[in-house]
Amino acid sequence: MSENLISELVKRLDAKTIHELRQLGRALGIPHPADGKKQQLLDEIIALASGQKDAEPQTKRGAPPKSQEYDRQLAADVLMCREIFLTKNLPHQNDNPKEIFVANGDCGTVDFIAGGILEYDGEAWFLRTTGCRENFASDVFVNARFVKTYNLREGDFVEGRCKRVSTDEMAGLASVLKVNGTSPDIGTRPEFDSLLPIFADKKLRVSRGPADKVGRIIDLLAPIGAGQRAFVVSPPGCGKTRLLKDIAAGIMKNNRVKLVIVLIDVSPEDAADFTQSFANADVFTSPFDAGTSAHLKTMRLALEYCKRQTELCNDVVLVINDITRLVRAFNYFSAKATTGLDYSAVDSVKRVLAAARNTQRGGSLTVISALSVGAGDVIDDAAYSALKNVCNVKIALSQALARSRIYPPFDFAETYSAADERILNDKEMQASVKLREKQADEIFALLDGTEDNEQLAEALLR
Repeated sequence: MSENLISELVKRLDAKTIHELRQLGRALGIPHPADGKKQQLLDEIIALASGQKDAEPQTKRGAPPKSQEYDRQLAADVLMCREIFLTKNLPHQNDNPKEIFVANGDCGTVDFIAGGILEYDGEAWFLRTTGCRENFASDVFVNARFVKTYNLREGDFVEGRCKRVSTDEMAGLASVLKVNGTSPDIGTRPEFDSLLPIFADKKLRVSRGPADKVGRIIDLLAPIGAGQRAFVVSPPGCGKTRLLKDIAAGIMKNNRVKLVIVLIDVSPEDAADFTQSFANADVFTSPFDAGTSAHLKTMRLALEYCKRQTELCNDVVLVINDITRLVRAFNYFSAKATTGLDYSAVDSVKRVLAAARNTQRGGSLTVISALSVGAGDVIDDAAYSALKNVCNVKIALSQALARSRIYPPFDFAETYSAADERILNDKEMQASVKLREKQADEIFALLDGTEDNEQLAEALLR
């Protein structure tokens, strides 16, 4: 299997020009990518992919490259191939790993393998094995020595051998087997904040077929690019949650992404519905009975988890239901107790949204959330006023259409994507302009009369 991966990489690399290989080499950390001939550079990249050589850290010395464009998917595949080779060629140290006993008493009689998300609670490190909520029976204490030895970060998914003396004690991590699905000894990785943000250059397709009006409309009128911040905006009762589910399902079906869903202050039935509907996604839940501190902790841990995945060159989509409840949670813990909205709460939410980015050498983190407005609530309206300029994709819903039982109840005039010319081709841009000139009933008729957006574009541009 490994040999087939290398053979496929050689074919794809050989099809690139020397300029494209140099750009790819810079992104991967190949030393002196502008020197030498094409075959020499190709050999260097293959040596990196097969684990024979290590990447070099980026340097700011010398003149900057004229272009920073490169094949991000090919770069991710090279790194994935490298992980496979390094994992395969590691000595069988995990069969009998060196253990550090951390539980109380003598070496335990309860020995098991577990995995969880690493969290620091301000005093100690733990693996949350059942999600983000503390559970004494299943959580695992982590010795700080492991964190230092393997350069672990909060949000890492760590798998290891765990031990406890008795079943009424918290288990302790005895040895680390995997970090984020790969060997814990695989090289260095970039810090999330050091990844250079760039404009969205890849479209996340949402449409799931001819009958999916939500996806087809979004793909034309409010296309979502990898690394953007998208808000679904409407008064309560217009179907924001249903629309979020449709968007998440469409993105997961059509794109190679890591889907992470955060449910803040929700009912148990909503939490169960999302968990069952997205079995292959990571769902972080903080129900309404968990308390405000649990809401903030859930959001923080989920965000750190998304950052760690982005560092691994994965495209991550974070769906938050919803951002208004998160504002209220931060507002509750604000230092200034007021009856309205303390803008320090808004600043805290902006820091969450600021994590959304498309990166030059890593993956991307896209944030999609619902935002309530227009119900006469002072805090909701103030939150919308403060956050509306943060998003670069706005999907607005019409209360009038929702009351008429029309789905999806889009407010077409207020639904848009900033800088959509970066992710739509010329034909799609022209069709988008033409579609905005139509009334809602005409748009729905055009959707019913065509199989896909390509046919719709042809019908509009005749």
